[in-house]
Amino acid sequence: MLVTDGLIVEIGKKVRIPNDSQVIDGRGKYLIPGLVDMHVHLLSDGDEYPDTIAEDELKVMVANGVTTIRFMIGTPEQLVLRERSGKAHIVAPVIYAASPHLTGKEQGNDFVVTTAEEAREAVRISKTLGFDFIKITTFIDAQVYEAAIDEAAKQNIPVVGHADSRFVGVERALMAKQQIEHLDGYLEMLLSDDAPMKGSISDLYVYNPENWKSLDYIDESKIPELARKTVAANPFVDPTQHFMKNTFALPRSEASIRNQPDFKFYPKAVQDFYIGYLKKTKINDVPLSQRKKWLDIRNKLIKAIYDAGGKIMSGSDTPEFLWLYGYSLHRELKALSDAGLSNYAVLEAATKIPLFFSALLIRWEPSKRANKRIWFY
Repeated sequence: MLVTDGLIVEIGKKVRIPNDSQVIDGRGKYLIPGLVDMHVHLLSDGDEYPDTIAEDELKVMVANGVTTIRFMIGTPEQLVLRERSGKAHIVAPVIYAASPHLTGKEQGNDFVVTTAEEAREAVRISKTLGFDFIKITTFIDAQVYEAAIDEAAKQNIPVVGHADSRFVGVERALMAKQQIEHLDGYLEMLLSDDAPMKGSISDLYVYNPENWKSLDYIDESKIPELARKTVAANPFVDPTQHFMKNTFALPRSEASIRNQPDFKFYPKAVQDFYIGYLKKTKINDVPLSQRKKWLDIRNKLIKAIYDAGGKIMSGSDTPEFLWLYGYSLHRELKALSDAGLSNYAVLEAATKIPLFFSALLIRWEPSKRANKRIWFY
């Protein structure tokens, strides 16, 4: 195989190799496209760690074959990193950046929007600053959400993020054609008509053991129609399944965490915080049988959306809970495979589907932003 300027130009057994070529011995290995992670954060996003470590964080991603990423809570530093990556001034993936998230409650790196005009102004500012997407999260009143959606359409900038089941909900988000992360709000859509509760296990509500009782009222017969509605509204879905599966559905011991190959990259303070948290979290009070049931339902949702024509995308939602970027994109591929997707569909989810999504919705500059990198693994 001959690669020129980052592109595969010829494949075969009798390829003529120019004399000045660099030869890579690929025996016993395999070649795949650069991987895409559609839901990434940095330790340096917050105030605890300096922005100067961001370049090293990006190198960890590249070392794991991740050559395109989407930051999902915008900071000014991310826009600088995006520019420097585009000019090949740093070793980094191609970067897309969502805005600081629009939320109804102060959470950090955010626009707190409690009125329609605040939402519109946040969208306008994000567009002016040059972010690629508007990020929606939680606690946003429905009318405020509608104003953000309307302004984003006027500004020609796509909206991505959560669909808070208590405020916005999946139905409203699908009507807005928002790209939904995490399968937020989907469990609530599956509650039986006679369920005694309206809330279930999505987003922040996963942390309350009482909400897990709602699984006894899930009507799985609603899954095919919900999948069809999803595809009709916006077929691009980023379930961040590894994060949900391995953080909340499956138990984690301190020994297993310390044995993770990515554990050593975390500062000790982060290691200690999450190990302490995972020992005392109320999720431990939820029976493993209920957690497995939740995981099975999520798997069925992913497979049903895919079978209905949905475009599943890979996203790791790292580095929270001691799941590090790069390493966890590989875990995401395993989680999608475990959900029933074929190997080809899994590879699509981490390559052409998210790239097509980004090219479709953003004014793309292929010479600067296209994923032309390849990766030997």
